[in-house]
Amino acid sequence: MSDYPLQSIGAVIQTIDEGLERLPSYMDLYHKWEQQQWAVQALDFSLDKQQWAADAPDLMRRNRMAGYIGFFAGEIAVTDTLAPFIAAMPRLDQRVFLTTQLADEARHVVFFDRWFREVLGDDPKLIGMQELIVNRPRRPFSTYIFDELLVDIANGLRRQPEDLGLLVDGVTLYHLIIEGALALAGQKRILENYKQLDLFPGFQKGFTDVARDESRHVLFGVRFLHDMVQSDDRFAYRIVNFINQILPSLYESARPEPDMLAYMLQAGQDIDWRQKFYANSFRRKLRAVGIQANIPDPQPTPIPAELMAAVAAH
Repeated sequence: MSDYPLQSIGAVIQTIDEGLERLPSYMDLYHKWEQQQWAVQALDFSLDKQQWAADAPDLMRRNRMAGYIGFFAGEIAVTDTLAPFIAAMPRLDQRVFLTTQLADEARHVVFFDRWFREVLGDDPKLIGMQELIVNRPRRPFSTYIFDELLVDIANGLRRQPEDLGLLVDGVTLYHLIIEGALALAGQKRILENYKQLDLFPGFQKGFTDVARDESRHVLFGVRFLHDMVQSDDRFAYRIVNFINQILPSLYESARPEPDMLAYMLQAGQDIDWRQKFYANSFRRKLRAVGIQANIPDPQPTPIPAELMAAVAAH
């Protein structure tokens, strides 16, 4: 197993940004996969378990648990739906890399499975029974993206693997929206917060490894879409139309819940940082794909007057 230095989430994001400037080949990404192996079983969660058991505000525990559930359910969903993408890829080097991605996604499922069982004190029968997590309440947008749209595209590719337009839709959803925006924003927020609070060192190590894996996936998706646009510029319009259809709901889904909104305002945090992250992410990646598109800025989150008054009084 390769020995590489532990990086921060900022370094992982920088790796993506540098890759967007000079897109790696599919085999470059494969070779990077060989060099960046890691093992879930090697992570030490002993201190994490002690810290999770310590007293913490109920709001923070619920917010953290919601994040864990969202990521665990998302990792299961992308693992279950990737195989048709591999079969539909027109080139061998593309299929070779996506096979490594499927292995990565399975490893991410195992990572969260272990986290839930050993640290959060969940049902010890959780292994092989991930529906215990998937079926917990999630936001409607997450249900639509992971359980409906992604599944529909994967099933369509299974029936018609030669449909390159559908494959472009799928890579746009999987690699640009889910991994390149949703997941990366969550990873950045969680890891920076835990580092600042000196919390969950085992989770930080494993989740940074997860983010590093997904940096390769994102660069693959951008490279693939770049190549498709170069082969036929009609795909550029298809990519932009697909993102435009998702964007309003994506922005809306990123607005903090009312209880977290009050907490973020009191802490002086930017309540719209996630929406801004999404917009900037799409701009950078579409530019690398070779598409000049206008990604609209998100509208500021409305703040009730009574909440502003309460925060000011506090």
